[in-house]
Amino acid sequence: MPSPILTRKINSSRIVWFASSNRWIYLEEPAWYVLTLIRKSLPAETIAKRCSFRYPLPFKDSLKFVSDIASAISKMKKPLKMDADQILSPETINSLHFIPYSTRCYKIKNKYISFSFGSRTAEYYIHPPLAHLEINSSELPESNAHFDIFEHEGIPMIRREDFPEVSDSAENFIKLKKKLFIELVNIMYKKNTGHWISFLHASGVSNGKKSILLSSASGSGKSTMAALLQAKGHSLVSDDFIPLDASTKRAWPFPAAISVKQGSFHVLTPYYGNLNDKNYNLYPFTHSSVRYLHTPVATPQQLKPLPVNTIIFIQYNPKVGCSLTPLSIPDALKLFHDQAWVSHNPDYARSFINWFMKLKCWKLEYSDNEKGIEVIKEIFLKEG
Repeated sequence: MPSPILTRKINSSRIVWFASSNRWIYLEEPAWYVLTLIRKSLPAETIAKRCSFRYPLPFKDSLKFVSDIASAISKMKKPLKMDADQILSPETINSLHFIPYSTRCYKIKNKYISFSFGSRTAEYYIHPPLAHLEINSSELPESNAHFDIFEHEGIPMIRREDFPEVSDSAENFIKLKKKLFIELVNIMYKKNTGHWISFLHASGVSNGKKSILLSSASGSGKSTMAALLQAKGHSLVSDDFIPLDASTKRAWPFPAAISVKQGSFHVLTPYYGNLNDKNYNLYPFTHSSVRYLHTPVATPQQLKPLPVNTIIFIQYNPKVGCSLTPLSIPDALKLFHDQAWVSHNPDYARSFINWFMKLKCWKLEYSDNEKGIEVIKEIFLKEG
């Protein structure tokens, strides 16, 4: 069995990273001991005997445990299933023809970027979070980049005219939007994909000195909390998509609008007004259960990357007023990695885990919005 690219010790346990799948696993004893023997290519019966003697365990139970660990490791080693974005080459994508459904132009930071959408569906997925950045095409002095967003035989495509080598595709428009946002970040800050160690499915808020990441699965309240903190004077770093650079581990702002679901409308109404108002219908075909909150035009200071020392895993819970509890690094890493893309580069993976192990990680369950806000403000005050 080839050795995992990276292992990192936490007390008597290990975090193990597999390059082939870019996945992490946390192994406590005796699972770590079993893995060390599996890596030596010893027979399962031999490993089970040693494991049974060392801990001790009945041989039958030990053999089943070894089999379970071997099966789990085998799954972790397998490359993730090939996506539809690996079907067509950039050359093929660049040769495809489509008739634009619409063309829209945006000013993102100090860059002018235009899009041609192949269908209402393509426009639906990409335009709403960027609608507040739209400008009249007559105001476009000269486009810094132009993208085509369209479908070919049901596969969403992205094509950049001035850099055809970045043309790509994806299984669905949600994944395509992430690819597009990565390209927009590179344009905004004159970077390339190799600059980033991770792109986080998280919301970030800042006090001007540091950023705190709010992470959770979709629908768990992170965007709502980010909107509440913005209303209370904190700056939004980004909603749902945060680039983390490899050299400094700082979070870089991305100016997409905050996406909030209907269940949060009543929570935000005291701060933003009636979200059912037509002013929040930024796009006529946006689903009625989603609204996009404009973010104020960012100042140059607010567009600077800031250090991250804290991650808060958000969970709205109607049964809990407000509860903040510390999370262990293994528990936090599992939650975090489930919601993030991390570079396949082994050096970046090592750098990432070293950075992550220094973070303060918390779990915040809340239904009392004001208490939740105060808890996070207190964390900002303690960190300076």
